[in-house]
Amino acid sequence: MNILVLLPEGPVRDRFFTEENRMELECLGTVTWNCLGRHYSQEELRELLGGTDVVVTGWGTPGVKGSMIKQVRRQLLAHMGGSVAPYTDQSAFDKGLEVTCANEIFAKSVAEGTMAYILAGLRQIPFWDRNLKAGEWRNDTFSNHSLMKKRVGITGYGAVARNLLPLLKAFDAEILLNSSHLSEEDCSRLKVKQASLDEIFETCDVISLHNGLNEETGGMITRRLLEKIKKDALFVNTARGGLVDEEALADLLQAERFYAVLDVYQTEPLPVNSRFCKLSRAILMPHMAGPASDLYGLCGKTVVEEIARFVRGEALKYEVKAESLSYMTAKG
Repeated sequence: MNILVLLPEGPVRDRFFTEENRMELECLGTVTWNCLGRHYSQEELRELLGGTDVVVTGWGTPGVKGSMIKQVRRQLLAHMGGSVAPYTDQSAFDKGLEVTCANEIFAKSVAEGTMAYILAGLRQIPFWDRNLKAGEWRNDTFSNHSLMKKRVGITGYGAVARNLLPLLKAFDAEILLNSSHLSEEDCSRLKVKQASLDEIFETCDVISLHNGLNEETGGMITRRLLEKIKKDALFVNTARGGLVDEEALADLLQAERFYAVLDVYQTEPLPVNSRFCKLSRAILMPHMAGPASDLYGLCGKTVVEEIARFVRGEALKYEVKAESLSYMTAKG
């Protein structure tokens, strides 16, 4: 088996490919490591693909599109990340490309991060941390909030939301879910209520976004929806900044209508002069809900194990189907 790793040498690749992961991968076939100190161009990748059985992609690398595959045969794209939509297309599947990724690890970590953000936002942990360090102790009229018995609205139902639900249920939260991919029977099985975006934004104490970003979902969280959020509710975005009308969100946070924890933005890194940086009701994080840094090695191990299954002719454990592309985030 010929295995091509597109990630260039450097700290990101080293965190995914620990010494153990590198050794295990090299036992599976002839590995070509990208030693250019930069990403391959599309033209360079096209030349390399002909004799390659497994391609390992990652953040910022080129992808394998159908137009680049010269003959129909069994090949594997193993993505060291979550969404594979920026890295392949339907025509590649049609030419025999199989796809896997580390999304299960990413999703569990993002769900964990989302839960941490929800609790930090409700308990106002950054606020009380700043106050105590400034010499201020709480008085008898202090205010913070619990998650127990609260109504939580989830938009989108992918791997992150799937992993978040049991964490929320541990607090007896009432969960409203908006997803076009779930039937009433699915919602009954999950013990959640299928709801419109209007109902979620009007009635929920916590709103958490989990949609992929694509042509259909870009800008879906409009000013009209944001204006429906309850007084002092919590809005959390660990999905993509492009889902939201950020100008409207900043206006409403400045007016102190509700609270927010934001992990993602339309422009990243977030500019230091962003309006969000001046808002006391916004907790800001630099796109790090997941995976946590100590999980990179596990992500790498997961992908190497998938490659081993492919080499042995076994079914992939985390295979991505072509139909999944339509609701994944389409930008890396």
